[in-house]
Formats: sequence, structure tokens, C-alpha cells
Amino acid sequence: MKKNLLRISTFPTKQYPGAGLHPYKISILDNRYEVHYLHPTLEGELLPTLNVKTYQSMSKVTPRPKQSILKQIPFLLQRIGGLLSITIYAGYLIIRYKIDILHIHSPMYIGAAIFARLIGRKSFITYHGSDYWKIRNSYVYRVLAKSISHAFYIGKDMKTGLSAIHGEFNISQVNNGIDYEALKQINRGQNNIATICAVGSLKKEKAFDVLIEALSKLPSPHKTAIAGDGNLKSNLEELAKANHVNVNFMGHQNREKVEELYSKSMVFVLSSRSEGFPKVLLEALRSGCRVVATDVGSVKEVLGESYPYICEPDNPIALSEAIQGIINDNSFDFNEHRENTIRKYSWQKVLEPYQRHLK
Repeated sequence: MKKNLLRISTFPTKQYPGAGLHPYKISILDNRYEVHYLHPTLEGELLPTLNVKTYQSMSKVTPRPKQSILKQIPFLLQRIGGLLSITIYAGYLIIRYKIDILHIHSPMYIGAAIFARLIGRKSFITYHGSDYWKIRNSYVYRVLAKSISHAFYIGKDMKTGLSAIHGEFNISQVNNGIDYEALKQINRGQNNIATICAVGSLKKEKAFDVLIEALSKLPSPHKTAIAGDGNLKSNLEELAKANHVNVNFMGHQNREKVEELYSKSMVFVLSSRSEGFPKVLLEALRSGCRVVATDVGSVKEVLGESYPYICEPDNPIALSEAIQGIINDNSFDFNEHRENTIRKYSWQKVLEPYQRHLK
């Protein structure tokens, strides 16, 4: 008889297909368990659930408002209430379906792990990036995290901090993945949307302010587009205007539109100040973009230590030089690099460390 596994994470929808994609993929690929999947409410129709049993919490995924602390109180109360409801729902599912293993994908769900530990179940967690940076120095979280049996992390720069929280023998690195099968199916178009593109939430960690400054230092202007939304949009628009940089802030785009942006742009830029394992690198590479990235998270692990277009973060001059260099580079074999990189990150390979440790 298969064991029952409860996974708690965002579940991707047709409108937001990248949200929770990692836990979704490992859930539908691993047939060793009866997978139960508890997720907060996210706009749009769920992607196919296949062999996964899904449960939707009343908690909604909403961005933090760009307001003063006092004006954020309603949002914080809603967030606390949502997390409490997920914890209670998880406790019910653990008892109702005799869950053997709990796997959470954010420290926000630590309450469910504590409950599972109290009734003798094993709990696992995967840290995906920004969630780790918020808790790494929290003494309270370090105490609560003792309920976790084993931790997985995406991004080798998390290893030292998580060793202090969970113990060096209770952590393992995992990767993000990409649908390798789609590599040959995406046709490159003309660079008629943008020469330079970027994708991500408009927040401080993504450092789009540094990208705008870098663009202002290029010897000639290039059509640039950024797909994503967030609280910093108006600030970034003002910064682009002040630097005389013409950037098309496209807002949130569905998967088809993002892939079209990749396939009809020459260069993809990851300008981040911090990352875990940025799956946008794999998506851009798969679509044939030339990639410039900052040296954060697992970037060098993905692109290779000798890849020539990795620069230090928070340095607009270095980023500008890398962008200009890659546009004019006629000697580097980008196609060979692309295929060799993508081949290493199939979802089946991502699943392997989970299969070793969850058992």
C-alpha cells in the first residue's frame, strides 16, 4: 500500500503557471505516494491535477501592499488568518487521511509541521529563495524548525545558514527543472518585441533599478521589455523616465506571452540581488535567449563557472558592459551552451533527491 504524503504549497493555475510549479511537478511525477496537495487560493483554473488530490484553502495569495506599517495591518491580519486556516486544514487532512509524510514549501506553513511532529509524523521543507532570506536570522524560527526532519534548499548560498538551523546532515540541495522535451519545439522569431527582456516580480530583490541604470549606460538604446508586476512599478517607471530609458513595463503575463517574449528577444537579463535557483534562466535559455546574469544563488551552477556573462550584483556598470558584450559576441557558441545546460535540469532529475530522502 502506498504511503500518504501531504504537500502544502501554491498550486499553479493557467493564469499563473509558474506559481508552485516545482512542488507541482514533483507531485505529478512521483507515483510512489498517494499525494494530497493543500494550497491557498490563486486566481485562474488549476493546471491538470492528474494523480494528485487537491484541497483549496480559503487563504488567498495576495501581494503585500506598498503602504506604511499601520496601513498594512489589515493585510497582516488577513495573512495571519489565512495561515491559521491552512494550519487547521492541514491538521484535519493529516488525521483524516492518515498522512505519513508532510512536505511544506514555505516557512509560513511551519505550524502544520509542528502539529505533524506532535502526533509522530515526519515533516520536510523546501526553501525556494526569498522565503529563506526572511527567516535565516530568526531565533524564533530556529526553535520552531526543530519540528522538521529534513530540509531541501534551492541555491547553494543557503547551505551555511540552513546548516545552522537544521544541522549540516539534515539538509540537501535540490534544483529547479525545465521541460526539456519542449527544447526543440520552440521556434525563434525575430527580435521584434525587444532586444533585451527581463521577467520577474517588481520588487527590491530583482534589482530592476540596477538594470535600468545599466541600460542608461549603453552606447546606444535598445528596445527593452520587463514582464512582471509589483509594488515598485511606479518607482521603476519614474527611474526609467529620469534616466531617459525606454522600457516597456508589460505587467503580469501568462505563460504563452512570456514564452513569446523570450523567443522574440535577443538577450535575457537576470539583474537580481538575491536568488535561490532562478528557473527563469532555464526558461530563457530554452527559448534561445542569450543570457546575462548576476552572480547570485545558483547562477554559476546553472550557467557554468566559466560562462563569460556573469557579473557582480548591484553593479550597473558591470551589468551594462556584460549586456553590450553579449549583444556583440559572434564567437561564443550559445546554442551548444543552451543544449548542454537544459539537458541537466529535467524534472525527473529534480525528483531524484526527494525520492532518496522522503523514504
